[in-house]
Amino acid sequence: MLKRWRESEWGRMWKNRKQGATETRAHWVGGSFEIGDFIGVNVLNGEPPKSLRSPASSRFTASVRAHTRSGIGLPSAATQDSFVTARSHMSERSAVSSPPDHLPTVSSSPDNEFPPIAEEALGADSSSTSLLRPPGAGNRIPSKTRTEIIPRHGVPRQPLSQTQSDGILDGARISSFLKDKGKGKVVRMQEEITEPEPAPPAEVLERTGSEIQDTSASASIVPERTGERSTVTFEQEAAHWGDVVLQDRMIVRVCYSSEDNLGSHFDEHQHRSAQNLQSINWAEFMVAWRKDRIELYEDYTLPFKESFVGHKHLSFIIPLKNVGTKLSLYSFVDMTFCITCPPTSVHTGPRTRMPFHRKSGTNVFLFKVKCRSRAVDWIWHLWRHLGGQLPSKIEIRSPVLDTSVKIDVPKPAEGEEVDYAIFSRDNLVNLCCKTLNHIPDYEFLLQRRLAEGARLELAWRMDTKLDWVWWQDDVDDNHRRWAVLAGLALCQAGKAAHLEIRVGEHLPTHLHLKDGRHLSEPPAIEGYVERIKPTSQTRQALYLTVHNGLLFTLPPSRAHPPHPPGTVPPPIPADEDYYATLRLEEVRRGAAQVAEARGVTDLRTVVAVRRAFQTVPVMNENVQAPERPEWDDDELLSAAVERDASDETDIGGEEGLAGVDRPHGRMRRCFELVMKTGRVIRFETYSAKVAIEWIERLRELIRYWKMRHFIDTRQEMDIVHFATGRTRITPHRVWNDEERLRPPEPTADPSEVLPYLSSLYNWCVFDGCRPITKTGRIYVRKGLRGQYKLVQLFLVAGHLVQYHIKSGSIHHRRKGKTINLVDAYTASGVFAAQALPVGQYSPNLPATARRYQDGLESDDLEADTLFVVYYYPHTVGVGNSGDSEKLPDLSSDRNLVVFRTRSRVERDVWCWALNTEIEKLARERRERERQLREAGGLVPL
Repeated sequence: MLKRWRESEWGRMWKNRKQGATETRAHWVGGSFEIGDFIGVNVLNGEPPKSLRSPASSRFTASVRAHTRSGIGLPSAATQDSFVTARSHMSERSAVSSPPDHLPTVSSSPDNEFPPIAEEALGADSSSTSLLRPPGAGNRIPSKTRTEIIPRHGVPRQPLSQTQSDGILDGARISSFLKDKGKGKVVRMQEEITEPEPAPPAEVLERTGSEIQDTSASASIVPERTGERSTVTFEQEAAHWGDVVLQDRMIVRVCYSSEDNLGSHFDEHQHRSAQNLQSINWAEFMVAWRKDRIELYEDYTLPFKESFVGHKHLSFIIPLKNVGTKLSLYSFVDMTFCITCPPTSVHTGPRTRMPFHRKSGTNVFLFKVKCRSRAVDWIWHLWRHLGGQLPSKIEIRSPVLDTSVKIDVPKPAEGEEVDYAIFSRDNLVNLCCKTLNHIPDYEFLLQRRLAEGARLELAWRMDTKLDWVWWQDDVDDNHRRWAVLAGLALCQAGKAAHLEIRVGEHLPTHLHLKDGRHLSEPPAIEGYVERIKPTSQTRQALYLTVHNGLLFTLPPSRAHPPHPPGTVPPPIPADEDYYATLRLEEVRRGAAQVAEARGVTDLRTVVAVRRAFQTVPVMNENVQAPERPEWDDDELLSAAVERDASDETDIGGEEGLAGVDRPHGRMRRCFELVMKTGRVIRFETYSAKVAIEWIERLRELIRYWKMRHFIDTRQEMDIVHFATGRTRITPHRVWNDEERLRPPEPTADPSEVLPYLSSLYNWCVFDGCRPITKTGRIYVRKGLRGQYKLVQLFLVAGHLVQYHIKSGSIHHRRKGKTINLVDAYTASGVFAAQALPVGQYSPNLPATARRYQDGLESDDLEADTLFVVYYYPHTVGVGNSGDSEKLPDLSSDRNLVVFRTRSRVERDVWCWALNTEIEKLARERRERERQLREAGGLVPL
């Protein structure tokens, strides 16, 4: 073959290329204009080379020959919307199904036995091919007509006649063809076709722009496709075909499988058991959807090359019109989606990526968008573009009332869009309220709460995970008309998300105890104190403040105290709500305190809060473990505080110590914290009255937060037990005779506990009404090869703050640097586990049952408790909302931190809170985010 090529005109031209380098005149080299003619062998009409044949391709070639001889040959490519040939076998009893006119369909070969054929688009004046044309194919079909594909198990196509100029094959014509075939009639192809004389070579080579459209020259403009997909109308107003439809930066992991079919849905459950997957490490790409493909760009390794060529390096291409391109939701937790497609060559790139540009197999692309709502927009538009259809009805469930409301979806007329106004969030909530108002339990269960100020919201639920319908505008401040309907595209592991109407709850602030008592969250306390060290009797000035049942210690210089009583607060603009502004200021002040703190103590570790009764403080004290459960009220926390007459005469400061015994007077100003470890910590306040106030307020806070943590832990275990149907690791313990008389625990029923999900996925994360967005005990890894360490993790004002928890210690000190979440990504599950070094993650390890100090029990797999945070090391500044952060490049080094939660439910809530906080940061920096998305050019089409 090489020898024949060297002796051909092309080989001689290549050999003498240096001699003709000075010639500027373009000339034609070759024997003919016939497409497919290569050194004397016609690769279209003849047998394909052995190197390009799969075990099943020989059957396909023989079938094509047989049909060509019988007059049922392949249709010629009269337009760019060419037919795609499916498996060619015909039977008189073959079932014929006609796709609906409003949605052209695509069929692929069963089991992917052979690749579809991408046929050339030829105009009326183009050269002839070796394929015979059907009668009447000389008249060119308009390029805007739709082309419909026969279903997979249908019959071969009937040749187009002159009456079929619309380019659509309907069921009636196919039925007529079958009847004729059953009578022994054969439709024969025209044996000789007269073609116009080819144009001169010089004229052909000078064609540019639209002159080469519908000719063989246009095939070099876009990558070769192995098949094409008919599309539905895209619903974005400014999306003209060829423009950039969507463009974002994303974390992408690219994998390759030698299998041609990975199924219609590839998610983390299938990824966990997938075999022989080759993958490259995660990286940040510029992902652009334009025309009928998605392009992935990265930075050039050669400096200044991007400035020279005017665009970034095109690394991968995903053909959207290929029949093998599939979209699926990879993970509902962090809204990661996956696209599988046949490999498409980019003709550039390092050799390490050659497997991703082969002729066979499947490429797998895992996409993690920074903003959760933006990821939903990508999934929705791709789902609609790839043929996703709206159902005839939408069901909205009410977990509180244990009922559902069904709303009909009106079918739009051909060429029109869906009436999104019907499916807006406010309209659906109003429709549900009018319908549910007739239920007898509505007034008792919902109407009272709504009268107290609660709001009904919509959420998509999958298992024990919620995705609230929150953002009505996108990151560019454009209205998201599909905000509610986008959940129809969320389907993972064969399970579809359910739309529910729920009460948008904030973190609960009330407790209902078993004995009928009602306990409200006490107000926090903060102030300046002095810690008395027992050994040296030295004093250390501190500022103490309580947030979420945690006692923080700060240096007085970074205390961020409130405005002193009697001072005038800063002026508030007239157009702003006075109380809302003051509340926001308090939230920011509390967040700054948590970020500036140097240590934290959990109030649940405090056994007693008492007045000092010894002039010389002691270091330790014997503490006996209580026989009752730790959440029961303790006499030491409920007893009255000791008082005497000297407390009223103490005016505070040095003046209050005049004329009294100074050691005794200072002792009366002190209060002590007795910890579970027996450690005694003494603090001195300004006066005896202030000390009594600290004791009373701290006792109330300790009682409430002990009960609060106990109830939250039990609800989390109930969610796992009832929602998943798994048995409890440890059965309920019986504490008294009254509990022995109670009936046994009912069987798992999701409707019994799923309303609790609203408190886990609370609206405080959205509204930012608390200084601490999310906190909890979690394990963090030092690097990728270090050991896991238990920390108290805080999500505060767009930052992650860690405090190291040491065994046997009650005061946890600050650990590591604060992580700024601007430009950060979070990923969980298998996506996160594969970030670990080789050998540190094994998907085949069985689950291990675990029990923690607060009573939480879980037996989840390791991958179900992992999540990672990819972040760029920005400057830390809590409260800053400007655009001062540097714009990182795609190839900029990012840090990776690995977290492991105690249970899967905890992991899901942490990922949801992190994704929400990252999106809030992005929306506060709209202009900066726009610059990030548009940084770098794209390859011209």
